[in-house]
Amino acid sequence: FHPDLSRSKATAWKLVLHCSTRVGGRGIVKVGMQDKRAYNYYAFISYSRKDEPWAEWLQKRLETYRIPAMLRKQNLNVPQKLYPVFRDKTDLAGGKLLEMLHEELDSSQYLIVICSPNSAGSEWVDKEVRHFMKSGREEYIIPFIVDGEPAAREEGQECYPAALRTEGEGEFLGIGVKELGKEKAFLRVVAALLNLKFDQIVMRDRKRR
Repeated sequence: FHPDLSRSKATAWKLVLHCSTRVGGRGIVKVGMQDKRAYNYYAFISYSRKDEPWAEWLQKRLETYRIPAMLRKQNLNVPQKLYPVFRDKTDLAGGKLLEMLHEELDSSQYLIVICSPNSAGSEWVDKEVRHFMKSGREEYIIPFIVDGEPAAREEGQECYPAALRTEGEGEFLGIGVKELGKEKAFLRVVAALLNLKFDQIVMRDRKRR
């Protein structure tokens, strides 16, 4: 557990990934420890349509990133790839879409929220976050900040949707692209999804290069 990854709760990151297989065209992500459920996706990416390039980039990076072999040798529960990751690509609206998205949220182990002033004003992003939180998995929410800032004093710079500002038991700590740079911010997401220390990921990734 790394305190910068999502929340400051001591109970965070108790899930341990066991394996990923392909079943019926989808990846079945099996988990153990505190949660015995099997998920179809490692993560669900929630985003505003205005931030679609960021969501598309992050999904592609996650699904194609090959986890360093040494990390897998040292941590037998770590998979070879973080595949699949869900991102809604439809332009539909209404109850049917919301019902479908709720099913995909329930089938995802983590929720990655692309945070920006755009998503802060998005009703859909807020609904997706609230639904995920209702399942009692607040500690599995990863805010990925691409623009703006949390609790912004300047008008129009707030990046968190209302649910992340008002719901939950504590403060959600995000991963900021501006502070870390694009690549390090990505690796922090990887560390969160794998329940590993950020330094471990960076060191092994650097050695591989």
